[in-house]
Amino acid sequence: MVKVMLSCSDTIGFCHKVRDALGDESLELHLFHEAVLEFRSSRDYSVFVDKVTMLLGGHLDLLHSFNFFFIPEECTIEVRGDNNPHHNQAVAKLMFQSTIDFVNRARKKLRRHPGVYDSFVKIISTHRGNPLEAYNKVSTLLKDFLDLHRDCSRFFPKSVIKTAKKLETRSSCWRFGPSYRLLLEAKVKSSCPGSSLAAQVLNRQLVLKSSFPTSDSSGNQCRNSTHENQQDDELFLCEDYRYELDMLIEMTRSAIARIKNFLEQGDRSAGPIKGIRDHLIAVDLRCIEQIYGEQGIEIVNEVHKKPMKALPVVLRRLEQREAEWVEFRSEMNKSLKQFHES
Repeated sequence: MVKVMLSCSDTIGFCHKVRDALGDESLELHLFHEAVLEFRSSRDYSVFVDKVTMLLGGHLDLLHSFNFFFIPEECTIEVRGDNNPHHNQAVAKLMFQSTIDFVNRARKKLRRHPGVYDSFVKIISTHRGNPLEAYNKVSTLLKDFLDLHRDCSRFFPKSVIKTAKKLETRSSCWRFGPSYRLLLEAKVKSSCPGSSLAAQVLNRQLVLKSSFPTSDSSGNQCRNSTHENQQDDELFLCEDYRYELDMLIEMTRSAIARIKNFLEQGDRSAGPIKGIRDHLIAVDLRCIEQIYGEQGIEIVNEVHKKPMKALPVVLRRLEQREAEWVEFRSEMNKSLKQFHES
């Protein structure tokens, strides 16, 4: 068999075919690259051929190309007509051996840091179902051991590493409360051209860093990938509750202001004022309905029928509830401050 002189484009093309066949994020592709680099330094065809046969045994076209372009005739790989039934076992054995080699290197490297090695083994064994959380914890643990961190990263999909780096960038941003981060100026994206008013009132700098339990499609509670601990969950729930209270107080104040304006116009007007919806918006009526609970719909109907008689009573009730909520928020802020400092 006459070997063909390979060009650079031929070699790159073959590598692309291997990547497409094995998967861009697969450990098999990493092992193939390792085998090539090892062969370049050792020039040991026997070991190289054995590893390539294991990794590419399920892809006959790649084996044929590999034989034709890369391997001398005396080392030609035997290509069977059918896929090797033991291919998966061979690949699994090679991957397992690669994992064992890495663990042995980690144990030797961390010999003087027994606590780090024990934590590493614990993370790998307890976070098998959550690769993102495992990668985050391993990255933090091995940040001072760059070679181990690099080798360990090869066992994680690139999508996981990319997501982890994105979350790390977001976590390093300035914190605004327990759940929000201020984006870097380079990361700020405009969702629409907008106007000068939109630029003033729309938020494009703060993003929510969720850190609370979520529900999956089946309704089961599951932990978010950025979950830290129970205190983090409680902080978010407290912040969420305070936000709802702030919205309720502001909605009540808005209704009070419009009702006062309506009553003042009624006092100055010679005749009855018609069209309550020209003065109170739907949010105001909804606020009145919520304040009165089960009787809310009846009160709203009375406001429509006899606004000048019903609204003074409603106004006193709204002012009373607003004062209660403001006092409650003041007490709650004191408790939240102590909780944040604890």
